[in-house]
Amino acid sequence: MTKYDLALKQALIEECLSARSVHEVALRHSLSASLLRRWIKGYEQIVSQEVV
Repeated sequence: MTKYDLALKQALIEECLSARSVHEVALRHSLSASLLRRWIKGYEQIVSQEVV
């Protein structure tokens, strides 16, 4: 089991990818910016695989 559910991760990733900075989103949600960047990187890898 993961600490953060998929729906929360997706919402935070979408928030980061819109005009907001990763750092700002991390601060607002009491998360590490590096954690959010890892989630974003994983998300981008999945999306790029689906496009191909």
